[in-house]
Amino acid sequence: MTALTRNRFAIAFVAGLTFAAAAALIAPMIGSRFIGWQSFPGDSGGTVEQQIFHTLRLPRVLLGLVVGATLAMSGAAMQGWLRNPLASEYTLGISSGAAFVALLAGETALAGVPGGVPVAGMIGGLTAIGLVWALARRRGGLAPGDTVLTGITVSLLFSALTIIALNKVATTRAVHVVRWLTGGLDTAGYDALRQCAPWCAVSMVILMAASRDLHQLAAGEDLAATRGVRVARAQLLTLLGASLGTAAAVSVCGPIGFVGLIVPHCVRLLTGPDARLALPISALAGAGFLALCDGTARFFSRPEELPVGVITATIGGPFFLWLLRSRR
Repeated sequence: MTALTRNRFAIAFVAGLTFAAAAALIAPMIGSRFIGWQSFPGDSGGTVEQQIFHTLRLPRVLLGLVVGATLAMSGAAMQGWLRNPLASEYTLGISSGAAFVALLAGETALAGVPGGVPVAGMIGGLTAIGLVWALARRRGGLAPGDTVLTGITVSLLFSALTIIALNKVATTRAVHVVRWLTGGLDTAGYDALRQCAPWCAVSMVILMAASRDLHQLAAGEDLAATRGVRVARAQLLTLLGASLGTAAAVSVCGPIGFVGLIVPHCVRLLTGPDARLALPISALAGAGFLALCDGTARFFSRPEELPVGVITATIGGPFFLWLLRSRR
């Protein structure tokens, strides 16, 4: 890493860390009623403000930070690997595949097995991206444009299967499942955080381990191979890390779209294409982005609450169209 790259990383890291820290401080205060950090001392058995802060706001913000970081890093890895800013765990079908299998697992005995739903979601995510890889791969590697189009098709397929499965869900659970499929942090607490965080941490470690090779893969598979990169290993690590993190997030929050699309693209405007820089900075920026989006959902829809997936889709839809137009 050159001196210029190190300086760029330092600037981007400080900016990302500042943004994530500011979001972590601001987000718990936002909601149907303002609650300042003076409510932090104490516990959930204190005043009404302390109960809201400790049992509702704080675990929700912490989960948003973890999930946002994981989704953004997964998206950055996918974009770096495929050399396509339209790539993300959402547009490549990983989220939809994980959601479908996690929904099936949640309606069976696996729901009572510790870690059962995230593992099932990971299998669904890997199945989806495996289909994309098999369908889009050509001689000489993956064509970035074809891969995204194939991913969107696979995503639609799994979404259709999810709707079919939803029709078999008991009426008493249907409303909860539909809200979960929208993507939100409002039904999650400390249990969800404990279930999700270890898998997300493993996912980010795997992706960071692959970041050096991802940097080389940005020049193409053939050229990376001549530079000593074990291409198949790097691709496998990327697929495994992104699928694992996405599945863990989806299993507790549902499929929250566009975080892995918006954040990495914006981060690369600051860091450049180097995956060694883009992945950790995307994690910091994604953490702050999702926490603030969730706070926005709480504030503007009060006294009701919108799922955060609605906010990210409202931002991400126009952003996706802008990316499509800018690539012409």
